[in-house]
Amino acid sequence: MLYDVAIVGGGIAGLSCAAILAHEGEKVVVFERRDRVGGRAESWEYKKGYTVDYGIHALRYGKKGEAIKTLKKIDRKIKLLSPKGVYFYEDDKVYGTLRGGLKLFKISSIRPLISLIGLKEKNIEQLLDVSVSKWLGEKNDEVKKIFKMLSSLLIITPDIEKASMGELARTIINMKKAREGAAYPQGGWKTIIDIFKEEILNNGGEIKLNEEVKGVKAGKDIKIVGKSEVKSKSSVICVRHQKIFDIVDENSFSKEYAEYCKNIEPTSGISIDIGVDTVISEINGLVVSREIPMMGWVTSNIDESVAPDGEQLITFYFPMSYDDLKKNGENMKKIARETIFKIFPEIKEHIKWERILKLEVVDGSALTVEQHYKKRPPITSPIENLYFASDTCGVPGGGGDIAFRSARETAEMILNEQKVQRSDI
Repeated sequence: MLYDVAIVGGGIAGLSCAAILAHEGEKVVVFERRDRVGGRAESWEYKKGYTVDYGIHALRYGKKGEAIKTLKKIDRKIKLLSPKGVYFYEDDKVYGTLRGGLKLFKISSIRPLISLIGLKEKNIEQLLDVSVSKWLGEKNDEVKKIFKMLSSLLIITPDIEKASMGELARTIINMKKAREGAAYPQGGWKTIIDIFKEEILNNGGEIKLNEEVKGVKAGKDIKIVGKSEVKSKSSVICVRHQKIFDIVDENSFSKEYAEYCKNIEPTSGISIDIGVDTVISEINGLVVSREIPMMGWVTSNIDESVAPDGEQLITFYFPMSYDDLKKNGENMKKIARETIFKIFPEIKEHIKWERILKLEVVDGSALTVEQHYKKRPPITSPIENLYFASDTCGVPGGGGDIAFRSARETAEMILNEQKVQRSDI
């Protein structure tokens, strides 16, 4: 069978790209090697009454974010729930809300942060190749702790010796413009995934589960080789670039390109979900710390639908570099769990279940000076009518934002080329 577009990978990038194309009348098929879609953004009922995401998942910039822009392309909306402020954990104590936590910071220590707010686009671009540490120079340890916290929280890259100052600055400025740091989709990310699935299937598209693609071959039409074999006018590979040569011929790309892709460093870390049988905390915002890279919240205080009545769901993520996770992951599991117990002293007596994950890949690409958006691979490829969309593509953003934006831009490029081809007939 000949499709207009075949998509390899049923994660957020693959689903959103397919949904846009199907919405515009293209005949699409999505291949997913597992028995469910969603990828690293999957969301499901983990325990009865508990809807659990794959780690803590927020939508950057809320209503101004890439997820909402993508949903608008298919004329769909979701309800967003905003965390009420930021809480700071320090010296075994939680300081409530951003305003309450500000007393922890000296004015002199936050001046470098304030200086970023007025940066112009050209100034941000000049900082892409500058590490956060280099930009800070000889600033004191308190300032470095603040920026390590910001780098961990906003671009999920805790190593400030490698983190791109330009990527961090862009995120801070975009948050100011949006007037919102992050929001949570009501019902969890399952809501977003279900919308994309529905859009694909309702517009004649197909989703093939348990279908691992073994190869993508170029020709007059692109051939997708797996358990099923299909042909398509165009194809989009929606897996992170570290894995693309499991599917496409490496010889179609330059050696430099191939080596870069294989060596892209992901973000990693420890994720902990805990279900408790009673209400143990009224915290309804994001919990962060200068002492240890982390972010977490009582998810059910933001969205009560994700836990049974009278119970609570707590989710925390402790970002680490890939190498550090390999060396110290098991020890970090213990530290992370102990930290949560210090934040919520009553939790031990009320744990109903817990899930601790050592995640080698959280975002496909850490936002380092070697992996900012101008250095990452483009959405196009040397193979005609073959494209990429994933969170390792070279478009501005971080994590899920990169996936949404690359998917949207890829879909728009394919649609424009289809229009040109049809007008030439």
